[in-house]
Amino acid sequence: TGFKIDTIYASSVDYYATHESAHISLQSNDRNVSDVKLSVIIPGIMKAPSEVKISGLLEKQDVSLCLVLDKDSVQNINNSEVIMSRVEISYSIDGHKEIKTLTSPVMIHNINSINWKNPRSVASFVVKNDKSIRAVSRELSKAILDSTVLIPISIHNAIAVFEYLRLRGSKYVSDPVAGGLKPVDKIKYPGQTLSDLGGDCDDFSVLYAAMLSSIGINTAIVIYQDHVNVIFDTGIMAGRYDKICLHKSDVIIHENGNIWIPIEVTKFNEGFVSAWKTASKKYNKSLQLCENIDIIDVSEAWETYPPASFRFESVPFKKPVGLKESALREIKKMTGILHAEIDNQISYLTNKNTLTNRDLNKLAFLYMKKNDPGNARIYLQKVKSNYLKIGIENNFALTHVLAGEFYNAENIFNKYYRKDSTGTIAINRVLLHYIKYITGIGDLHSFKQAYEEACNINRLAIEILESFDMSYSQEKIRSVNIHSQNKLEQKNKYSFPLSFPLVDLKRRQSKISLNTLSETAVEIDNRAPRHFAATGSETSIGTIGTKGVIKGSNDENSLHIFELLFWFEF
Repeated sequence: TGFKIDTIYASSVDYYATHESAHISLQSNDRNVSDVKLSVIIPGIMKAPSEVKISGLLEKQDVSLCLVLDKDSVQNINNSEVIMSRVEISYSIDGHKEIKTLTSPVMIHNINSINWKNPRSVASFVVKNDKSIRAVSRELSKAILDSTVLIPISIHNAIAVFEYLRLRGSKYVSDPVAGGLKPVDKIKYPGQTLSDLGGDCDDFSVLYAAMLSSIGINTAIVIYQDHVNVIFDTGIMAGRYDKICLHKSDVIIHENGNIWIPIEVTKFNEGFVSAWKTASKKYNKSLQLCENIDIIDVSEAWETYPPASFRFESVPFKKPVGLKESALREIKKMTGILHAEIDNQISYLTNKNTLTNRDLNKLAFLYMKKNDPGNARIYLQKVKSNYLKIGIENNFALTHVLAGEFYNAENIFNKYYRKDSTGTIAINRVLLHYIKYITGIGDLHSFKQAYEEACNINRLAIEILESFDMSYSQEKIRSVNIHSQNKLEQKNKYSFPLSFPLVDLKRRQSKISLNTLSETAVEIDNRAPRHFAATGSETSIGTIGTKGVIKGSNDENSLHIFELLFWFEF
């Protein structure tokens, strides 16, 4: 009695193979209808019909089918067009075979069309396995790798990709239609944009996301009422945002516990750092105005909307002149801004008429960031509060760790770790014993004992330590130590405050974040999109880190162990 096929967007060609989009309404009219077979086809874009059999028909019954579209055929559709689809219904009534045919017009949009009312379908355009995208991105990940650059490899590579596109002459062309995103819009595939180096915000967002995804960096597309940009996963835990900035409003926190950086892809003329700051302002302003924001986690959306596999002309890799120098300038600009922010914060706080306990602890933290444990201790000594005593003593111990005074640090940890119900100090104590053992000044038994005691204090300590991939088996520790020392020897240009070894971390997409240690660690803003937290509040527990680095394109989960120590904030 009825037949309809949903509007087809060729960009989501693989979606239709697993999601029902053809709908038929059947009615028996009180007759004995059996052996029903439905056969649906859209001529020109399906090689074979989709079929389903029904042994017995109810009085009224609705049936829906998936459709397997031919990719080569849909890629040849240049403009949106209407095609007459057909369903053939064969059935038996009282033993007599009958056949009925129904037709229905279906709108077919070409491969570059998207319906923004279904924002998750944008994932189909983020084609990370495009040959050109994969080849160019991998070359870039090696092109400017510099062992003296002490920033996470994910940010290193994100800067390389951005500067490559900028130096290649990428040009932003605004959408001629004003007033926000159109319901049905056009997006170019990454290979198409990489070829002509021109496009609007959604074109370059898709390109940038695909290039980062192709080298293992998780990305998301951010969709505003009138704009599109992209964010990427730095791999840095939420409480350690201070590795790259002092203001949490500069970053976005994902539910996986990691920091993501937003990028405004229309700012090719201004460089990576400017694109970052512009995007973070846009995000925070939209939150303040309670505007709708859709953040589409690409890897998650791929489960429903797999990346399209259309073939485009290959684009050879051409390394622009001055790429490495340009990327390193952006890296230095980023670290320079962080250092300036630290100095400005110190200046602001020290010029206040009255310093609160929180101010004093913050000053100590800032001096630790400057690799100055002496001044950090001076401010910690001024904190007057019995309530904060355990946290302050933990922070005192960390100043001793930074100064290489392990005996003093151990004495403090031993005195207070049982009094800290969160298990934070116990975890720091485990890390200290780990350092001592693999640097030859401690023993395996002490490390093993500290590990077991931490796990007994708080079950969350088990998850934290497991996320560090730490084991107290002698073979495991020795293998990690050998691996770590080899890496340090290979990259002898690194300058660390102490010769700590490395800990191999598991990839933790949804395992551990610092908000497991405190319910108030990250205050979720209801206006923020799902999976992401607003960035206006401060964490109650953070970690210190002065010159640690996630390093190496093949071992980006290796982390300078000093970066894992927990610092108490108030």
